Amino acid sequence: MAGTADHIVPAAVVRETHRRYRRSSAPTEYREYPGRDHGTAFHDGWEAVADDTLDWALRAR
Repeated sequence: MAGTADHIVPAAVVRETHRRYRRSSAPTEYREYPGRDHGTAFHDGWEAVADDTLDWALRAR
């Protein structure tokens, strides 16, 4: 999960980390949220990000 406005862990860093895990047996998925920063859980609309995360976790188990 990456936010395009995140300057603490930029989307490019998250994308590269995801790429490096592509051969791992661990379930991974990259999702980018436009306009979201590092504190996405503290801003309006956090519920949609949480729902996406929960949906992913339930699919990945």
